Amino acid sequence: MFEEYFDFDSAVLHKNDDDPLKSAIIDELQRRMIVLDIRPVNEGTIRILTDTILFKLCTKAECKIEVGTKIDCKLLMPCQFDYRIMYKGFAIGCVETKCKGGLEGKSVVQAALELLVLQAEFAEKKCPNPLPPLFSILTDGTQYIIIKLMNIPENDTKIFVFESNSESKKLFVHHFQSIEAAVNWLIPTFLALTREPKSYVDHMKADTNLVGKR
Repeated sequence: MFEEYFDFDSAVLHKNDDDPLKSAIIDELQRRMIVLDIRPVNEGTIRILTDTILFKLCTKAECKIEVGTKIDCKLLMPCQFDYRIMYKGFAIGCVETKCKGGLEGKSVVQAALELLVLQAEFAEKKCPNPLPPLFSILTDGTQYIIIKLMNIPENDTKIFVFESNSESKKLFVHHFQSIEAAVNWLIPTFLALTREPKSYVDHMKADTNLVGKR
């Protein structure tokens, strides 16, 4: 199956930047964890903590969040999203949460299919090629997989680009020893992921002739 083409690796990243956004996220996480019974850790628990992080990040990135949206795609199977990252009415990315230890091959397949559904939405809105780089974040709370769906304009090819180890070319799973380390890495990563598709949407909005009626 599809998941057989991917290998998993891990890395621990640490940064000590004094970021007020990081401080705000960590403070809110700590407040929630005082009240939240995190044993056992299940997908619902992960979503509560993910909510805290995403709402702060999307505020900073000037994006909105859709939760639990089901999309009936004409070209693909129906898709239920945990979170969709929205910008000016367009879904530019998505986030999928799994229970701890749930980042396996089938989860990657699901995240890849969700990206294809997002791209199909852009196509249905008659957006010009090349389409923007869309992204998916897959997490179990301590590990993160980042996937981008890119267009290659020269031959109109769609490819999946993973955060990868440049030597092994394996799918790279970012594993963190603490929530603080994860948040510190996720802030610049998330803002960078949203930047390109937002610029694309702004360009379309600036010229109404580029976008078909929705």
